[in-house]
Amino acid sequence: MLEALRDNFEQDPEMQQYLLKAKKYGNNIARVDHEAAEIASRASDLVTSQKNYLGNPFRADWASPSTHLLYGYWVGATPDGRKAREQLGYGIDPLYGEAHSGLGFRIMSNMKLPFEKMNGGCASHLGINPNYFKTNTYEEKGVEFRDKIMRPLFFNPKKEGISPFYLYVNVTTPEMLRKVLANPKKYAPSGVYIMRIHGTFVNFLDLSPDIQEDIIKRLDMESTSM
Repeated sequence: MLEALRDNFEQDPEMQQYLLKAKKYGNNIARVDHEAAEIASRASDLVTSQKNYLGNPFRADWASPSTHLLYGYWVGATPDGRKAREQLGYGIDPLYGEAHSGLGFRIMSNMKLPFEKMNGGCASHLGINPNYFKTNTYEEKGVEFRDKIMRPLFFNPKKEGISPFYLYVNVTTPEMLRKVLANPKKYAPSGVYIMRIHGTFVNFLDLSPDIQEDIIKRLDMESTSM
């Protein structure tokens, strides 16, 4: 595996396929989720063991405001099958394409992370298909959103201790965003198409192509299907 990682799977594409097919975090698989939680715990402990210039411990920050694209560019191939220079996962989310069992299982995996050690912050992004909300009025759709998204994540009775505390959601689909990019005059005649991106609302059409593509990928409908 080390040799395959060093040469970016060039001489061993079979190893990459094996790693890509391995079980991944985000699908409510106990052994995998336990390992993910252990890695997160150890990384957080390493960060908090260091002191700043005032003598206070650093805080482990599990959020990445598009910096996962930059970090990914400088990181070689990794043992999940990801190739060198490809984007890393966003915040505490599974890497694009690795969680394919739906939102319920993704939340179950999420609940096992050591949020009490992520005291510098943590972030998650959900892309939700608007067709999942079947009611007619915006008020009724808001109640559905509360019951289907917010309560399981933040008020789940099966979750002990601290729950995740930073989530942003885009209620749209990759197909819709690609239509906007292909024909902005039709789908965004004002020249503005608002999206949520790490703590703020932005005009999707003003973003760089790399960030636009990253958002489209991270909507990841398989990981949030209901």
